[in-house]
Amino acid sequence: AVQYAEFSQNGQYLLTRTALVIKIWNAKTGVQIGSDIAHGASVSLAIFSPDSQYIVTTGADKTLKVWKASDGTIANTGWSTSRYHNSLYAITSIAFSADSSYVITGSSSDTNVKLWKVSDPTIVKTLAVGAYVKSVAPHPTDSTKAAVGLSNGYAKTIKNFTTTPAPDTVTYHMGLSTYAVNFVKYSPNGIYLATGDSNKVARVFTIGTATTTKTLTGTTNIKSLVFSPGSQYVLVT
Repeated sequence: AVQYAEFSQNGQYLLTRTALVIKIWNAKTGVQIGSDIAHGASVSLAIFSPDSQYIVTTGADKTLKVWKASDGTIANTGWSTSRYHNSLYAITSIAFSADSSYVITGSSSDTNVKLWKVSDPTIVKTLAVGAYVKSVAPHPTDSTKAAVGLSNGYAKTIKNFTTTPAPDTVTYHMGLSTYAVNFVKYSPNGIYLATGDSNKVARVFTIGTATTTKTLTGTTNIKSLVFSPGSQYVLVT
């Protein structure tokens, strides 16, 4: 059964993910592009890059791979070798930078966020964030910034993540609880950060401050956060 599906931003491609394989489809004709994409074990995550050229995937084999969306082949020979965020733990969060040049990874069993270069699959940076990483999110327009949700009830925004040699700087956003922040999401205008924790509470922060602009308490577990295109509303499900 299909567990996840996503259109590329240019509307040309559709990816579908089952427990075992990922398929890429021509969105207009419905014809599969290339062969099935698989890992050494079950497939965990798959997303398109913002420029629609690449797909990053992870599996229960703990590996990370990047593929060409146009034909389903590996992005370059470097990605043919197994790449691990941590060889002991599965990758549970992935994101592309806004310019599609980098992949950000996190693990719910590891306290580091790692940055990979798509064109040269090596770890560019490793940033210790002080708690297990539950979620990662790229800034919508600035490829040097990202956000992470952590197991200790905090979210962090990371500045200068992709720049060299400028040091990484981190802004702390208080989660007001010790419940894990399972979801983080930037608003399209980059002004707000939405978080969702394991206690059914969603919050919206103004970036660069610890000020909560809105708190929403639900009755069921949070499964997703989506901002409206104009950044005026956030949908919590």
